[in-house]
Amino acid sequence: MSRRIALLVALAVPALAPAQESVYKKAVKSTVWVVQPLDGNKIRMGSGALIDAQKRLILTNHHVVADKKDVTVMFPVIDKGNVLQDRAAYNDRLKNGLGIAGKVLFTEPSKDLAIIQLASVPPGIQPIRLAKESPGPAIMCIRSAAPASALACSTTPAAT
Repeated sequence: MSRRIALLVALAVPALAPAQESVYKKAVKSTVWVVQPLDGNKIRMGSGALIDAQKRLILTNHHVVADKKDVTVMFPVIDKGNVLQDRAAYNDRLKNGLGIAGKVLFTEPSKDLAIIQLASVPPGIQPIRLAKESPGPAIMCIRSAAPASALACSTTPAAT
């Protein structure tokens, strides 16, 4: 699969659009936008998911964090039940210091996986529920795909 996919969240998803919408609404609250400052005004970014709220652990991809140990993470902003998807609004929040500091604890480049530990988790945020067994060919991606202007978008990629 393409390395552009920041995180695949494999969930048992029936082929019906309303069911996918339901899965998205449940899962998106556990997703994060991971940002790392690089040289100059450049940033590296990707997505991840909260997998353990008590230990404050985020699962992301190695290519998102690479060789840096410090990251900033932002959970989705939900207003009146809708997820704010405007990347510019999140950039503004980031510039105003509203992100959560995180440390990269572990990376596995051969599997393209990484674990981040956050300084805190906002109240009420639950970890993502992963499928207990393979959901088969139906998968859903909740990601921040550059250079798109939307964050926390949902796609159903073709199986490879």
